[in-house]
Amino acid sequence: MKPVQLLLILLTVGLLFVYLAYFRSKLWDRVVVLLLLAAAWFSILLPEFTTTVANMLGVGRGADLIIYLFALFTLYALVLLYTNVQTMSLQLTALVRQNAIRDAVISPGRTPASPPNADPPPGGGQA
Repeated sequence: MKPVQLLLILLTVGLLFVYLAYFRSKLWDRVVVLLLLAAAWFSILLPEFTTTVANMLGVGRGADLIIYLFALFTLYALVLLYTNVQTMSLQLTALVRQNAIRDAVISPGRTPASPPNADPPPGGGQA
C-alpha cells in the first residue's frame, strides 16, 4: 500500500466518523453515504479497476472518470441545497407574517375594522 492510499483511507474513515457523530439523517441517507465511501475505498485500493471501468465507458483515465462523477454529484448536491434554502425562506416568511399579524397593536381610538388612515371617532374615544 502506498502512503497516499493510507492517507486517503484514513481521511475517509475520519469523514465517516464525523458524519455519523454530528449529522442526523434518515437510514436511506446513511446507506447512500456508506455506499459512496465503499466505492471510494475500492477505487483508492484498486486504482487499476477505475481505469478499466473508465475505458469501458469511453473515458481515458480512471481519475478523469472520478472527477466527472464528482462534478455531477456536486451539482446534484447544490440543487438540493438550493431547494432546501428556498423552502426554508418561504416557511420563514410565512412564520414572520403570522407573528406580525398576531402581535399587531391597534392604536387607541381605532377599531380593528377601521383602515389605518381613518380618523378616530368623534370624541376621540377618550373619557
